[in-house]
Amino acid sequence: MSNQLRRVLFVSGSANSATLRYRVRLAEESLRSRGVMTAAVHFTEPKLLSWAEDADVLALYRVPLTRSVASLVETLRRRGTAVTFDIDDRVFLSEHLAALPFLDQLSASDRVRFTEDVPLRGRTAMLADRASGTTAEIVDDLSGIVAGPARLLPNGVGRAAQQAADAVLARPRELRRNVRLGYFSGSATHDEDWALIEADVVELMRQDPSVELWLVGKVAQGDALGPVADRVRLVPPVDWLDLYELLGSVDVNLAPLALSSFTAAKSAIKWLEAALVRTPTVATATPPFRAAIEDGTSSLLVPAGQSWTPTLARLVDDLELRERLGGVAREQAMERYGPLVQAERYLEHFEAALQGPRSQVATDRLVQAKADARRVFTVGVSLEPYPFPADLSSLRMPEPGWAGALSQVRTVARTSFSRGRRLSRRIGGGVRRRVSRPHAAE
Repeated sequence: MSNQLRRVLFVSGSANSATLRYRVRLAEESLRSRGVMTAAVHFTEPKLLSWAEDADVLALYRVPLTRSVASLVETLRRRGTAVTFDIDDRVFLSEHLAALPFLDQLSASDRVRFTEDVPLRGRTAMLADRASGTTAEIVDDLSGIVAGPARLLPNGVGRAAQQAADAVLARPRELRRNVRLGYFSGSATHDEDWALIEADVVELMRQDPSVELWLVGKVAQGDALGPVADRVRLVPPVDWLDLYELLGSVDVNLAPLALSSFTAAKSAIKWLEAALVRTPTVATATPPFRAAIEDGTSSLLVPAGQSWTPTLARLVDDLELRERLGGVAREQAMERYGPLVQAERYLEHFEAALQGPRSQVATDRLVQAKADARRVFTVGVSLEPYPFPADLSSLRMPEPGWAGALSQVRTVARTSFSRGRRLSRRIGGGVRRRVSRPHAAE
């Protein structure tokens, strides 16, 4: 086994949406920027083993245990291939199921499948050599079930997002008398979060006629908005690259969370995305938001159970404070979670997996895992494409041998993941249900 990290295969339990982008595509981007070839497939891919046979590291993300996954790990264990597991929510331990209010919004069949998948993800994690999570709380959970080490790999900034945000910042922020508050919801699963502050926002809007509210995405509005409905703008969901234009169009970003064991472990991604366009955030003071935000310096926090009205009024009345908080937020977001920093984190993590000890998972445990797992899936699911930059050489960190970095990255860009498989370039479009080859290094 070579000690040089050359190829990483990501196997994802998510086929599309932000979760795939944050935890698989950005990880791929980070590794490619350091000259590592990557590919990604859905866990239902029938040819999973053939794709994994040349990988130095198998990276499992949100994958529930299936017979094919258990067989794959068993085969790679014999070869000495490193296996990692990554997760970004507390959706791998059944004890947190009661804290997921959005389950009631799912169809009966989807609810059963989701509930079954939660412990199966935990079973997959138990087979890994090492694990990673987005927050310290998730890492603590993982440490209790993974035989090897678990580390923090926070959500970060990708090149495409940075470029979209920079384009927004290249234009002066619009000067208006009205102050816009923005609440951004990626799905209907956040209705309880918005309901937590709706009355406080309405109270502020009643006190101050200059305040507008933008509700972006899928948000269930309460009756309380009726008296201020003329100052409420409803914006349908947008493509993620268009999100930064909207974030730059509001003056204050709202990130409430209804506290539970589930939300207490959610990352501060809402702060991070708004920070890229220098928009300050007001967030519930959960542990992950406290870790990301310096209260009063890079945004503002509201303790659980307290009214949001005074804190929002403070920002509405103080343009200079909004600009200062937004400016610091941008600086800290890039310093702590920018592409260069993330590239170092991911390279270190996967090199450690390659060079570190393998989990001593007993053969009988893997046999039992296969027996307990779901049936083998026979229909593959294509992963949502991602706009990987054509030239990632500018992301490489200065290091010995820098002179050959550009040619190395260009060589990687022309090389397929495994034995000359032809690779498709990134094009638009959604998820297609069919068996397909994964998107590999371009």
